[in-house]
Amino acid sequence: MMRILNVLDELSKIGGDSGFTENRRGSLKALLNFSKKVSVAATPLFFGNLIQTAKAQTSSGNSAADALNTLIVLEYLQYHFYNNALVNFPNLIPAGDKPLFTIIREQEKAHIDYLRTVIANIGGTARAALDSSAFDFSRTVGTTVTFTSVNTNYQNFLTAAVVLEDLTVRIYKGQLSNLLDSKPALMATVRIHTAQARHSAQVRELLQNTQAANLKNLRPWVSARRLDSGTLSLITAGTDIVTNDTFLNNASAVYDVDVTAANREVKSVQAGIETSNFSHFTAGKTLPLAGNDLFEARAISSASFDEYFSDVTAKQQINYYLKTGFKI
Repeated sequence: MMRILNVLDELSKIGGDSGFTENRRGSLKALLNFSKKVSVAATPLFFGNLIQTAKAQTSSGNSAADALNTLIVLEYLQYHFYNNALVNFPNLIPAGDKPLFTIIREQEKAHIDYLRTVIANIGGTARAALDSSAFDFSRTVGTTVTFTSVNTNYQNFLTAAVVLEDLTVRIYKGQLSNLLDSKPALMATVRIHTAQARHSAQVRELLQNTQAANLKNLRPWVSARRLDSGTLSLITAGTDIVTNDTFLNNASAVYDVDVTAANREVKSVQAGIETSNFSHFTAGKTLPLAGNDLFEARAISSASFDEYFSDVTAKQQINYYLKTGFKI
């Protein structure tokens, strides 16, 4: 129990702006209020599930330096993704948006330098630097190219940026469980994780601003897929909401479950608690919720929480962007 409380104490000392809406704040408050009623014996399990630090990840045993080196590859990918667009395809990004992507690029470079320094400080060895030739920005899975015109079409570039930033947030969250024994590494990762979430929100806003078909209801955070009319998309059987709000089906794995847990991005059950049953989601509705009322409650409640990727899935996803000879 003390271990969990110590981790929460360290995380609470790390600053960061809140970007939650009332629904997201309300969900977190309800979840935390529930936790106060949980017995002391159950507290470690409860919070272990809440912050996704369970040691059941199939790749447990990674040292802090190994975990940070995985994140460095991701940072090199992001840096070169933006640098490639800004330098090699100068007409791709509209002039008004270039300053923003220049700032994001420089922040990714700062993350690289910071992580390399932290690795050295904890006695590890940072992996060799990667240049742009190591990466496939079109994200090829098998023989399927995800982003077919990432270097020539601005909307495709923005979609690629959204998917990459969303992926990064999930991977950073998943690596936290490998860093619990190293306070410097843990603090470094949480700080960068917050910045990556801001990047995701920013590029999502830019993509939504294009008002392209199926993207008029894109949110600054990952959420359930909605049609331009505002109607939730349902799976073919009509029994569940659809994840991956980018509408790019080839990227759905970024928003789906990883290899170890049922934790796709439209998951509404957190630490065994069905969050869509919270009173601010059910007010004025007939209970138990059913049909569209249930889907809407699940869509909003699931967006109140983010999901992680385990180490195995993280490396698998990163490898889709790496060329042969550079995969991790």
